[in-house]
Amino acid sequence: MKVKSRILLAVVAGTLAVSTAGVAAQEPESEVAFFDVTMTPSVEPTEPETVGSGPGWESWAGLVDADIAVDAGDPRASGLLDQVRSGADFGLPDGGLGIASSSVRLVNEQGIWVGEGAITTRNDQGPPTHLAALWRLEGEGAYEGLILEFHSQGDRTGNPSTVWGAIYPAEAIPELPDPIGS
Repeated sequence: MKVKSRILLAVVAGTLAVSTAGVAAQEPESEVAFFDVTMTPSVEPTEPETVGSGPGWESWAGLVDADIAVDAGDPRASGLLDQVRSGADFGLPDGGLGIASSSVRLVNEQGIWVGEGAITTRNDQGPPTHLAALWRLEGEGAYEGLILEFHSQGDRTGNPSTVWGAIYPAEAIPELPDPIGS
């Protein structure tokens, strides 16, 4: 069976309570599942520490989002999520760009998901107007051998972000080939 995959960016906004149009929920008994996700922070993130700067940029570390309640269409992906982020902000003539990476942990009664996230923002002369992120987590405990991904996208101008998730077997993804020319 040939498996097609697509990579989508995810949006991480203040409150990620949304409904995903066009992504049908699947039964949690299936090893492969796609589902809607709602994320509700319980507290404001901590303030990060500035760790570097230069002409047009500033880097920061240690922003903590703790106890984010995740309610997913598949119970394996629901629970409490914590993340620690570091990143950089770049000034551009018409706004700015932000990038960040995060360490992520999601815990529920059946197991634990641990992994990383990548976040990008676009700032049009003020707070971020567009934010996209992808979190990829590996399962532990009852979820050993599975991958959980959260994807999100949105414009952060008052419209809700679209958030969805996927769970699939880790062995479904082949090793990456060497880069061209290496």
